[in-house]
Amino acid sequence: MWKIQQVFPNPMDMLKTWRIDPDAGKVYSLQQKREIGVYSKINQRVYICYIDKNGKSHQLKRSHIIYYFANKEMPNKSTMMIDHHDQDSTNDQITNLRPKTSSQNRDNTSKRNGCSSRYKGVSWHKKTGKWLSKLRMDNQNYHAGRFDDELQAAKEYDMLYWRVKRSTLGMNFPELLEEYLRKLNEPAPRYE
Repeated sequence: MWKIQQVFPNPMDMLKTWRIDPDAGKVYSLQQKREIGVYSKINQRVYICYIDKNGKSHQLKRSHIIYYFANKEMPNKSTMMIDHHDQDSTNDQITNLRPKTSSQNRDNTSKRNGCSSRYKGVSWHKKTGKWLSKLRMDNQNYHAGRFDDELQAAKEYDMLYWRVKRSTLGMNFPELLEEYLRKLNEPAPRYE
């Protein structure tokens, strides 16, 4: 169960303490008459401290408060999490918060720091002296191959990503989708 549901089983109870503005992604204290929230440098999120009627202190993510208030419920915690679509964990506007699986959440991340490549899904393979392009999904590895050129490995990763996930969300170059589809002999997707 989400911590916020333990503290506030009824979303309307939050309105006794706070004014919540889902469009702006802000929470205001009714008592202090100002915006509240503490930024954590550890995980780059904004937290709101709340002391319940028993005197117990709780730290709640502002994104969870806004999502919960706007939707009157949280997604199933065993399969879903709240994702920041623009990857800015301080942008808690309701239009930026979406329920995602952990796999979808990983797709919506940028390349990690400290990696050998500039591109997502590409790494340097010391034994062969080539760039390795691979994707992991649902505990399964998919390999696009080894390449002399890092950029080519990134493009091959994108094509593999499209074949496996049918999404542009985690691609290095989503703007090249039409070029990839021509190489894969696939029609362009129809968006409705």
